[in-house]
Amino acid sequence: MKALMFVLVCFCALPHLFAQSAVTPATQPAPALTTAMLTNGNGAYVTGHYRNLFKERGHSEAEITAKVEKAFSQLFHGDSASQAVYFPAGANANGALAYVSDVPHHDIRSEGMSYGMMITVQLDKKAEFDAIWNYAMTYMYISDPAHPSEGYFSWSLKRDGSPNEETPAPDGEEYFVMALYFAAGRWGNGQGIYNYQAWADKILTTMRHHPLKSGPTKFGPRNIAAMVNENAKMIRFVPGVERGVFSDPSYHLPAFYELWARWGPSADRAFWAAAADTSRVFFQRATNSRTGLAPDYANFDGTPFVSGRNTRSANFSFDSWRTASNWSVDWAWWQKDKGEQALSDRIQAFFASQGRDTYGCQYTLNGEKLDNRHASGLVATNAVASLAATQALSREYTEALWNSPVPQELVERYYDGLLYIMSLLHCSGRYRIYPPKELSIAPGQMSSTHAAASQATASAAAASPATASLAGGPWHNKQCAVVLTYDDAIDIDLDNVLPELDSAGLKATFYLIGSSPIVKGRVAEWKKAAAEGHELGNHSLFHPCDGSKPGRGFVTPKTDLSKYTVKRAVSEIRANNDLLNSIDGKKTRTFAYPCGDLTIGDTLFYDSLKGDFAGARGVRPGLETADSINLSDIRCYGINGQSADYMIGLVKKAMDTHRLLVFLFHGVGGGHSINVALESHRQLIRFLKEQEARIWIAPMVDVAEYVRAGQPVYR
Repeated sequence: MKALMFVLVCFCALPHLFAQSAVTPATQPAPALTTAMLTNGNGAYVTGHYRNLFKERGHSEAEITAKVEKAFSQLFHGDSASQAVYFPAGANANGALAYVSDVPHHDIRSEGMSYGMMITVQLDKKAEFDAIWNYAMTYMYISDPAHPSEGYFSWSLKRDGSPNEETPAPDGEEYFVMALYFAAGRWGNGQGIYNYQAWADKILTTMRHHPLKSGPTKFGPRNIAAMVNENAKMIRFVPGVERGVFSDPSYHLPAFYELWARWGPSADRAFWAAAADTSRVFFQRATNSRTGLAPDYANFDGTPFVSGRNTRSANFSFDSWRTASNWSVDWAWWQKDKGEQALSDRIQAFFASQGRDTYGCQYTLNGEKLDNRHASGLVATNAVASLAATQALSREYTEALWNSPVPQELVERYYDGLLYIMSLLHCSGRYRIYPPKELSIAPGQMSSTHAAASQATASAAAASPATASLAGGPWHNKQCAVVLTYDDAIDIDLDNVLPELDSAGLKATFYLIGSSPIVKGRVAEWKKAAAEGHELGNHSLFHPCDGSKPGRGFVTPKTDLSKYTVKRAVSEIRANNDLLNSIDGKKTRTFAYPCGDLTIGDTLFYDSLKGDFAGARGVRPGLETADSINLSDIRCYGINGQSADYMIGLVKKAMDTHRLLVFLFHGVGGGHSINVALESHRQLIRFLKEQEARIWIAPMVDVAEYVRAGQPVYR
């Protein structure tokens, strides 16, 4: 990375929690989910307090209630030709039917149907909720076992109920699941399709475990798999194999995932807990560091995905409006990642620079305006960002929503309208968590059902060959291995980090850029660090990055990896090895990819260097078992402003699940715009020292060689 990084790596040996394939569901039991994995944060889930931003601005409860009721009345029961998006559609044996329509496009979408259910459960409108759910189950749900989309909902229907497509969109399923759990909490479970919790469990299981199925649909053959990428631990754009190789930042809902980790099927709770953490890191990676804008589509590493089917995919566009709302609600409910506060401050500051009452609705990530429309839906989600924002100007966004009328123009009635009313609920503290009555995990404890499930999965794991082969504490008779790594050879490494590590007696890896003046100017200090047991890792000679990727304006023509040949890249990396050898006298070390770029064109350039290194650290997030680690691309988590509690929580999770955990830090107490507070870093180091009896703490080269010795083939 073009910056300071800190990496914490934890290994151990339970069966695979996450399958290697992006489309193949996990078949082995997940490790037991313990209370340590379910740290509850300090948000509304624990406190029961939901901020009422409108009341904070001086509006009375009566005024707020009237505003919310007006929005619901107009959008759900207003004039069908000019106001409503909710339309009654008769009845069947299960009761009344109704749908929510994307009026401008004359269709019915799982997105809008699930939003409609969320709005109605939050407002305690059971009749409307049940009518929408009945319609979704009658016309959208695919139950045919031979159909490739069995268990999913068609994402788009004509207004007569016939499909426009017979494949799903994950944002619909996500909101269906969450609304159903909340319905079970508000109203209890009924029979058949109105056993809300049973259906939430069923859909959630399908989302993760849908097998790869190929078969005909009315619109041609389709290949449909799970909605999650097991390796990345995140939601996919679609579960179709051909188009499921990337994500949509606005689909990431860590606030929901935390609840699924407590209420969902036992076998999948650990996955959703990890997915929540992953999404928080993903928000940092996917957003522009200056504007806070996220793209509509993004690769699993957070870089924008350019789609031939959607010319807006790499820009801040219609889907992207929701992303700030997602991270802000996560902060409001959980308060686990202070980086979400920074993101809200950043995006609100950007739109303030564009004119608070005149900003457009589509931009490049760098902030170039593409669409002048001052959209009601974006005004609404920017107000929700105030739930996490810390700047005084956040109050202006709350007031802008308050002063906005209910969307009624044809172009805004559906999407903007639904975002508008959900944002009113968020900003008035009326969008709340309703635990299912038959299963809930109170803050700080597990239910008996949960505990029994955890014990069962733990017993299954103990009996597995993978665990047996590594029984007895193989990491030098300790639970896991921890590796601390720091990138780029900057002054902070020597001034802030080394003194902290040395005071705790911990050893780390420092990845050096050979051409850095800090290497030449402070060579004696680097030599001393190596002599005292720290590793000097290879971060290339000039830190070349692929300048053809979006957001890479910092790359110069001389250091543009996309202009390199493989031969040149290999030569420079080996030259850096020679330089490092002249400092520390060592011949074995590890490598870290600059900017996380693995390829030149279509070639994995590190393939030519496997014999030169014990392993290579990448930048993709993930928790891995020792036997699943790819030593050519060791995974990691990015940190930007998160608290010590957040980081320590991830360490505890790695210890409980016995997996590889990698933290990426840039600045430590300064030195980079992506930064972690020195005190937060200090608390993490202190925790590791306190747990030294349970954790093997060593440089990356030692751990990589240990892993390599246990793998029959070096990947």
